[in-house]
Parts: sequence; C-alpha cells; structure tokens
Amino acid sequence: MIRLPLLTKGKRASVILPSLMLVISVSLVSWSGARPAHAQCADVGGVVTCGSDVSNGFLTTSNITSFTINNGVTVDDSDTGNGANGGGLGVIYAPKSFTIGSFLNNGTITATGSVNAIYLDGDGTSATITESFINNGTINGDIFVFNFGGDDIRTGGIFVNNGEIVGRLDSLETFYGIFNTGKISDGVDINVIGGGSNNIGINNSGIISGIGIISDKIFGDIVNSGEIIGTTSGISSGRIFGKIFNSGTIRGGDYGVLVAETLSSVIYGPIDGQLINHGTIIGGIDGIRTENSDFYYGGYQGGFTNTGTIVGMTGSGAVTHNITQGGFFTNSGSISGGKNGVDIGNITDGGGLTNSGTIIGETGFGITVLDIDNNFLNTNTGVISGSTLGATIGNVNGSFLNEGKILAGTDALTIGNITGKFSNSGTISGANNAVNAAGSTIHGGFENSGLIEGKSGDGLVAASVSGKLVNSGTIIGGDHAIRLTGSDDTELMLLKGSVIQGAIDLGGGSNTFSVAHGMSTVTTFSGATPTIGTTSGAPYAVSGSKIAVVDPTSLSVTDEFITDLTGGIFSSLENRLSGVRNGDYGAVSTHGEPDRSGLAEPDHLFWADGFGTFRRQDSNGAATATNQWLGGFVLGADGLLHPDTRAGFFAGASWGRMEAESNAQDTGNQSFYVGTYASVLKAGLAFDLALTAGYSHFDQDRKVANNLAAGGIETATADYGGWFISPELVVTKPLNMSGAVPLELSAGARYAGLFLDAYTESGTSDPLTVNQRDVHTGIARLQLSLPHEYFGPNGGVTHTRLKAGIEGRTNFGGDTIDGALLGQNIAFDPGGEANVLGAFAGVSAEYDTAHGLVMYGDAESQVETSGSVQVSGRIGLKFKF
Repeated sequence: MIRLPLLTKGKRASVILPSLMLVISVSLVSWSGARPAHAQCADVGGVVTCGSDVSNGFLTTSNITSFTINNGVTVDDSDTGNGANGGGLGVIYAPKSFTIGSFLNNGTITATGSVNAIYLDGDGTSATITESFINNGTINGDIFVFNFGGDDIRTGGIFVNNGEIVGRLDSLETFYGIFNTGKISDGVDINVIGGGSNNIGINNSGIISGIGIISDKIFGDIVNSGEIIGTTSGISSGRIFGKIFNSGTIRGGDYGVLVAETLSSVIYGPIDGQLINHGTIIGGIDGIRTENSDFYYGGYQGGFTNTGTIVGMTGSGAVTHNITQGGFFTNSGSISGGKNGVDIGNITDGGGLTNSGTIIGETGFGITVLDIDNNFLNTNTGVISGSTLGATIGNVNGSFLNEGKILAGTDALTIGNITGKFSNSGTISGANNAVNAAGSTIHGGFENSGLIEGKSGDGLVAASVSGKLVNSGTIIGGDHAIRLTGSDDTELMLLKGSVIQGAIDLGGGSNTFSVAHGMSTVTTFSGATPTIGTTSGAPYAVSGSKIAVVDPTSLSVTDEFITDLTGGIFSSLENRLSGVRNGDYGAVSTHGEPDRSGLAEPDHLFWADGFGTFRRQDSNGAATATNQWLGGFVLGADGLLHPDTRAGFFAGASWGRMEAESNAQDTGNQSFYVGTYASVLKAGLAFDLALTAGYSHFDQDRKVANNLAAGGIETATADYGGWFISPELVVTKPLNMSGAVPLELSAGARYAGLFLDAYTESGTSDPLTVNQRDVHTGIARLQLSLPHEYFGPNGGVTHTRLKAGIEGRTNFGGDTIDGALLGQNIAFDPGGEANVLGAFAGVSAEYDTAHGLVMYGDAESQVETSGSVQVSGRIGLKFKF
C-alpha cells in the first residue's frame, strides 16, 4: 500500500490507494511522454494546454513549464467525483515530486465535495508554482499550494486573481505577492506571504470575503482599495513587515485588522511599516488591534495615519502598544469605539500626536497614550470625546496644543509632565476636571485663549507651572479654576478677554500676578497672595487675599471728548459765519465780476446745523485704544448790529459713545449747551468770537473680571456729570496777491474746561471711587483756504472752500486722578498724551438759492501725533427772517 499526502483546508491526512499498480502505470506513461487515455489536456514538452472540456481533472506526471486552461474550457471531476484520476486530492493535482512554472486559467475549474479545485503537494522546493499563478476565469473550490515559490523569498512566484475563486486560497508559504482584482469568496489562509522584489504582500482591489486574510507573517505591504471581509478578522497576522495602505473597506466580525502574538516562543505583533487608512476599517470588537505579551512590541514602526473611518463596534477604534522608530499618530478622519476611541502605549523615537478629525469613546475614554517622546509640538484641532476620560497622555517630551475640542464625562484631559508649553485655544471640558496634571509639572508655561471647564472639579490642577500661566480665555472650575500644589515660581498673567471662575491657588512658590492692558480685575486667591508683577500702568490695590486692578481708559479720553464736542459746535459756527464773507475777499469766480444785487445776506437769519465726528484713538500709557462717536446739532439766529458787525446766539444738544478695545468699557454721553457769537470785519480782517457753556452727563460701564462672581464677570456702572465752558477766537485774513489765486489764512484759539462731579461705581463688590476733577484743554488751529464761487443760470450761487492746516492741543491741569479702591486711597495718571499735534484737510460747500434759502456742508479728516485719526462732517440750512 502507498500513502499520498492530503491537505484540505490546510490540514494534512493520508489516503491509502487500493492499487499500487495504478500509480506505477500512470507514472510510466508520464515518463514515456505519453498522456493517460482519460486525460484531455495536451502536454507538449512540459507545456500543458486545456483546449476542451475535461471531466476527470488533471494529474501532473512530470515537471510542467506552463499550464493553461483556455477560455470557455471547463475542467472538473464529474467522471470520478474524487479529484484528478480518482486520487481524491484535487481536480488538478501535482504530487510533491513535480513543479509547475506558471499556471493560467481562462476557463472554469470545478470541484465537488471536499476535493480541492487545485492541490499542489510537496515540500521544500518541490511541487510548487515557481513563477506565477493567474486566474482570469472561475475556480469553484479551494486552492492549496504546499510551498508556493520555493524557499527563497527573493525569487518566489506571484498569485494573481482577476476572476472568481469560489473557495479559499490555502498555502504554507508564498513569496512574491498576492494580487486580487476579482473575488475570493472564502478568503486567504497562508502561513507566510512574501513581498519579494516588488514589496507587495497583498494588493487587493477586488473582494476577499469568508475568513478574510489570515497569515502568520506578511513580509510585504498590504494595499487594499477593494473589500476584505472576514468572519473573525478582515486581516489577521502575527507580524506585518511592510505597511498597510487601505483606501477601500476592511471588516471583521471581531477585528478589522488584528496583528498579534501567535507563537509563545516568538515575539510577534508589530507592523514594521506604517498604517495608512483612507477608507473604512470596522471590527465587531476593535477596528484595529496590534498586541503582544511583551509590551515593547505590538505597534507600528513608522506611524499611524487615518483620513478615513475606523470603528470598533464594542471595543476600541484602534489599540496598539507602541508607535516607534520615528513614528507618529495622525488622524484627520473618524475613529470611534463602542468603548474606547484610541489606546496607544507609547509614541517614541521622535514620533508625535496630531488629530484634526474625530476620536470618540462611546462608553470609555477618547484616547490614551502612556508617553510621547518627540521633542516637538503635539496638536489637536479636531474632536476628542470620551464618556469617562477624554484624552489621557503620560509624559510629553515636547509641547501640547489644543485648538479643537476635548470633552469627557469625568476628566477631559489627563496629562503628565510636559517639557514644553501647554497651549489651548479650543475647548477642554470635563464633568469633573478639565486639565488634570496632578503631581506633574508643565515646564514650558501654560497659555489659554479658549475654554477650559472643569464643571465640578478644577479647571487646571497641576503640581507646578514653571514660567508664565497666561490666560486670555475662560477657565472655570466648580472647585478651583486653577490649583497648583507644588513650589515652583509661577506668574499668573491675565490678558484682555480673560475670564476666571473659581478659586485660584498658585501653590507655594514665589508667585507673581500681572494684568495686561485693558483689564479690570478683582482677583481673590485661596492660597498665598502673589506679589504684583505688572499692571501696565493701571492703578491697583491689594487687601488681604484680594487684588483689584482698574483699567482707566474711559477716564483718559475726557480731553478728547471735550475737544471734539466744542470743535463740533464751533465748526458749525464757522460754517455759518463763512457765508457772511463770501465774495468779500475776491474769491475766484467762473463769471468774472457778477452782479451781487440781491445776494447780500439779510439783516436777520435763522440757521440749523448738524455735525458728527468719529475718532480712533491709539493706546497710550495705561489707556487702551478706543473708538469714539459724537453727533449733535446747533440751532442759531443772528442779525446785523452794524454794517461790519453781526451777532447772534445758539443752542443745541449732542450724543456720543466711547468703546474701549475688547468691549471692556463703554461710556455714553449726552450734552446740552447754549452760547453766543459775533463776527466783526475790521482793517481787512474778520474776527469771529464765540462762547459756549453746557452740561454733559456720562453713563459708564466697566467690565470687571472677578473670579468669585457668578460667570466670572461683573459690570461696574457709574452715572456722573459735569459743566463745561469754552470760548473761541478766529481771525481770518484774505491774501489777494495780484495775478495769483486768492487765498484765506485763518488762525484760531480755543479753551475748553470740563468740571466733573465725584462718583462711586455700583454693580461690583469692590467699586472704584473717583473724586471731583477738572479737565483743561487748549486748542490752536492754523488754516489756509482756497475759496471759489460759481454762479448758476438760475440765479443761485455755489461757494466752495478747500482747506488744510495744522492743529495743536495741550492738556494742562488734572493729570492725576484721586480716588479709592478696596478701601484705600489711590492716585493715578489715566494715560493719554498731554501735547498733541495734528494735520487736517477738508472741503466745504454752500449753495445760495435765488429765494434766500442756503444749504451747506463740510467734511474734514485729521491725523494726530498721538496715533489718533478723526473724521468729521456737518450739514446745515439758513433761512432769512
């Protein structure tokens, strides 16, 4: 009796042939070069071609260079039902002593029962396909090749399926690669899949289903743009020596991709290359899992990149022990797990963490990384969310930046020592703590311009923050907003926009507290009160554990307010009085010397003027930049007292608003005023005199960052007023030079005094009191004008003036403001420049109708050495009576 090996579904057995003579006779026929009578495939010198249907399979009886089944040809075992020639092994069967160079199927191979469609027996370098196996047709049944390609991984064959295999691809080893563009319905189960010179272990753009892909080792890359679907795992391997590149779908009943230890005596588990996913990977438990009993294996040596979708239905989206050798974790897609999102041991040897996509742990944590050793920036600009913990990261040799969202049911971000800086401009929110670095140190400083919210615990808890802890965003803690337990020196610096809600404890170091421009604060410390670092010139007071700082911006712009108010009033008067002199100084006319009869101004005139001004004031000293609006009106009447003298009176009102940067302060004002004026023509000069007096009321709101107030912000309000008085004199001289364009030169001087009442704020637990104060301002103006007249055909006259000049302003007296804060007397300089020089240019126009109605308007722009830019305008009417 002779036993022939049988391997079905990868398992060996023995078949006892009932007749020794049958095998001997078959062999003798083969060696003589003749074919058995029942074989229907022609073997010509080792080249086998099946050109017509074969109903009893094929048995190789010699080495074959190439084997081809033509299109439309069917090879099956329907005559015997037991495989080729009754052997019961495969429809196409080669014993271990024979090899096939290349195999090409363009037709159909069909097996019945437990028989393989193709069975190539052997060991070592015998009975294998040494070059290529290509299927363009249909194979109904399993394919088993004992040793595909021989022992040398550099010279092995390749397996290509462009058709359909209704069965499994089964082999102990294959060394050149598997290429599938068709369909393999029962999967791939091969001990070793090699990459060969093309470095491709598996390239699939078709469908591999059933058991998916199972291999002890895969030496090349896995490239998938099709579908790999397995009952247990989509891809399962002890080790992958190349990379996984997926742009299609990989799905498994338990795992999408599983790379794990399979032999107790060998440490398997890692993927030596990168994992790059642009498609979909789904596992019933975990999406991707790489693991090993030895912690330092079982990861990715080269990195993890996901732009697609990775899902672990009941477990984790991705689990790995390590990402090593310059590796990195990068996600811009979606990773989710029914329990956890991403579970990583270490990211080492220069790797880093970058997330711009979504990582979600539905009932567990979002992402956990034990340690990151990269010495550069780790970033999150996407969403990391966990039902328990959001992100847990051990020691970080580098910096951490969050611009996205980290959310959790307990602690949002748990993090160890950080050698670099921690920066947050996004949202970190946990039902317990937001940033939990308890027992650890953030060595490079801490910056927050976003939202850090620990709803029932701490916003930030850490042993120490070495350097500056800078906040321009919001930090909220149900217990502490900030709690440091170590003894490193820390500077807490609050910038504009800072909101802190909750207690503050800076620990036991020599700590300092600083406040930038534009901040008003009342900060209470639960630990030791720090010393003052800088308040950017703003006044402050310290009382026990409380430090109060006041932004004086609204107090610094009262000189600009009174300057703009009186300037608007007197500009209205100048517009009125300039019409008195139209034509009297030789203005250029488009019609030579016109007849002026009927154009002289009447003895009595009523007029109305509206004005508006906008000023952008740069920061200076303790004051920050402001935007100021002012608008009002003036109503007046005048008459001739003498042919060269006109006098009148006026009254009006104005409304204005000042807004500081970041909306930290807002002051509204209302003013009411009356006055008198006169114009005298004498010795070729025009003298314009005016006096105004009035009352201004101010409604002031100042935002105060108070860490013990509800919401972290209070609004301090103040209502106060003051009287003002302002005289002005303007002298104008015509410059009528022979043959030259006539010009007007004017010089003016104005004083404005504002006398303000004392006030104490309300709406805050620690109000500011400001004592009575006076503001004194002197303004000088030199202007050169070019008048012009145009007489219309309907009897109307248009007067225009182009003007330009310089203006100087000085503030004298009242530079220091006295008051009280936290029960202590304080005196401070509110900021702003005392002496300012500006340049201006503008245009005015006036239209005299033939019926006595006059319409006029004016626009002007001014730039000052203080950095202020002002734009103003006015419009008015005159009526004779």
